Amino acid sequence: MIDIANYEDVIFPVTEVPIPLPQMPNNSYILDSGYGDDSQFKMIVREDTGEPISVMSKDYRLVSNQDLLMAALPHLNKFGAVMANDDLEMRSNHVFGNARSQFSFDFPLSEIAIAKGDDLHPRLTLINSYDGTKRVGFKYGAFRLVCSNGMMIGDAKTETYMHIGARTELDDIGNIIERAVGNMQEMLGEKFGPLLEQNLEMHKISKLIEMFPKVHRGPMYAQIQSQNAWDVYNAVTFMTTHMMDSNKESTHKLESDAYRFIKRNAA
Repeated sequence: MIDIANYEDVIFPVTEVPIPLPQMPNNSYILDSGYGDDSQFKMIVREDTGEPISVMSKDYRLVSNQDLLMAALPHLNKFGAVMANDDLEMRSNHVFGNARSQFSFDFPLSEIAIAKGDDLHPRLTLINSYDGTKRVGFKYGAFRLVCSNGMMIGDAKTETYMHIGARTELDDIGNIIERAVGNMQEMLGEKFGPLLEQNLEMHKISKLIEMFPKVHRGPMYAQIQSQNAWDVYNAVTFMTTHMMDSNKESTHKLESDAYRFIKRNAA
């Protein structure tokens, strides 16, 4: 059972402050969730410290991490979810001045059979931001409980499964989670399964390696033991989860770009 207390460092109170701010004679500011007719922008502020997080348009919908997690956790617990424990950054990525967060949940009781002896398990990541860079929603991936031949598949990040829209009630999040969990296994199997039967030409593998920073190209080349697309993808995820800085967004973007490159060029 996942307790919201596990996320106490990212469920601080947030509020909206109008711009221009109503200023008092003593130069203090009023923190008010409403905003005047002439204000087209607002600040998202950490309410307990007064620390500004971002500036957004007045139409931006603020959904706090606390409200989101309180709505999601009962339904995730229902499906046997556990906090991802292989990467602390995947639990709560509250970098960029606390503006962006993501919370990953694994489903160890569910299996996705890709190949004999190579079973994956679904991973669902809840995303949120206070600076508009990420809409509230889910993305899905997979993980291995145990490394296989020194390789681990990381969060696949193949695509965003759904968004919680501007008019979506958080009370509806249970139905959204049920759809996501119900379809994840089939969708992940369809995405990863074909790679077992496909290969990459050597010049395509060379182009893939060139996508990595120069310092990682040699180790990446050493990880690739065959032209099989599944083996190549495993080499990619081993590099990004074991040998690169997973706290950097550029690492996650590289993993996602590499997956798309492999899917596009495998035959």
